Amino acid sequence: MEDGSQDTFGRRDVRELLEDTYAIYGKNFLVLLAITATLYALYSGIAIVADLGLGYSAGMATPTYDIAAAISTISAGLAYIWIVMLASTILIPVADGALICGTAQYAMSGKIAYGRAYKQALRRYGTLVLTTLLQGLALLLLTITVIGIPAAIYFAVRWAFVYQAVVIEGYGVAEAFSRSSALVKTNWWRVFGLMLLWVVILVAL
Repeated sequence: MEDGSQDTFGRRDVRELLEDTYAIYGKNFLVLLAITATLYALYSGIAIVADLGLGYSAGMATPTYDIAAAISTISAGLAYIWIVMLASTILIPVADGALICGTAQYAMSGKIAYGRAYKQALRRYGTLVLTTLLQGLALLLLTITVIGIPAAIYFAVRWAFVYQAVVIEGYGVAEAFSRSSALVKTNWWRVFGLMLLWVVILVAL
């Protein structure tokens, strides 16, 4: 593994990072869209089918004072949430991992192979899912109380590169969190700013 102090591609300012991102996604839009859409579309389909099958949205849209109907709607809601969370845990880490692998392929060779991206991500499937669960649980527990929210933000930034550590560098779960923390250690505010900028861009779109 490379030492965290090494910088293969050189330090980039925000403008250069945005230009690089635009160039990668502009040149490879269709293949990156295919990588992202494959499992996200399946996830959305599962959520829609679960909603229709359980009648959750229909129950919520129909006001009722009947206790039995209210209990049925709540039960349907809990079942829907469970199904959606399970589908998300199973599918989304692979989609995100494949997207990371694809962009890494472009950085290294100038080409992105759909099948290879998913193959590389699936090879690390168990570690990706476990990493997602631990990261999500830790951040959820921190945000339960108001005083834990700043800590949740702090660790969310420190752990920004756990997926990259898993699928690109081959680290295990614990090592991936340590690796991401080491990468962010002296650049926390910079990474936070970039993450915030990315959120603003997504909201604007």
